[in-house]
Amino acid sequence: MRRFGFHDDTTADYLLGMAEQNCLPDFTLAYFPNNDFDSHSEGPENAVSTLQAVDTHLGKLIEILGGIDQFLEKHVILITGDHSQSDLDDDPGIDLNEVLEQFQVVEAGKPWNSSEDLMVCPNMRSAQIYMQPELWQRRHSVIDCLLNCPEIDQVLWCDHDSGLNGTDQPAFYVHTQDRGNLVFKPAPDSNGHARDIYGTGWIWDGDLNAVDASVTSDHQIEFGDYPNAFERIATGFSEKTGNIWVTARLGKEFCLPGIKCNPEGSHGSLHFLDSTAPLIAAGLPVNFALPAAPRIIDMTPICLQLLGLKPSRQPGDSAINTPMNG
Repeated sequence: MRRFGFHDDTTADYLLGMAEQNCLPDFTLAYFPNNDFDSHSEGPENAVSTLQAVDTHLGKLIEILGGIDQFLEKHVILITGDHSQSDLDDDPGIDLNEVLEQFQVVEAGKPWNSSEDLMVCPNMRSAQIYMQPELWQRRHSVIDCLLNCPEIDQVLWCDHDSGLNGTDQPAFYVHTQDRGNLVFKPAPDSNGHARDIYGTGWIWDGDLNAVDASVTSDHQIEFGDYPNAFERIATGFSEKTGNIWVTARLGKEFCLPGIKCNPEGSHGSLHFLDSTAPLIAAGLPVNFALPAAPRIIDMTPICLQLLGLKPSRQPGDSAINTPMNG
């Protein structure tokens, strides 16, 4: 399948053609999508040959531009991915229509009408659930229904809460079936109970096991299976997102009737197997330092700095603005 040109060979043709004609601009973004396609269809480990093909394309690029030494004198190269992939079980599907059968759920692809309670929007290993406003007061009946499904990992939502430090700011809730429940929010004074590695202070109540977190002796939050969970959850809600997010346990993926699951690999949850990717950098200026723990959201400010432009946020800085708006 060539996907109308959305394919590694197309990207390579354009990239190598521009290099041969010496018309590469100051900034070039080359996206190689096939590893994602092949990881979904064949599994992450079986897609290694796809990455080897990308390596061959990059080798040709470097040859065209004079070899590795000359290339790195004139160019900076950054290689990363926007996510990873985890393996799926033989029967991975979580049918949210079945899980939420006691509610009226909008049929996939159909418009919402007033008689329906929920609209479910699965995105592989996570899903957003939109609720009619009048159902929000009974949201815990929906949450309990979701937590009764053993294949669901976390149920997440945002709501005002004045119980944490007496501030009526949005708080973020994480409920699990077997690791406890947690409510957290950024600390108004940026200190809080502990700080993450990006300098944001957090306050919370409940069980940090819900996001596999712990606190070191110097009051820094460390995350295990769900890297940077606080910041990622807190920046995942807006007026346009679903009222509730759910994530799937490893090996599982959300689906609805008529929607096929991926056969081998998937992503979309907070788990590190879905969400971490390497950053390979070469040719950086001598005085240029990458963040100690780079995130996808750091790529734009890194590139702006390399181009001599001032980003609105420095790489490695917190992505949270405190105090938060309601």
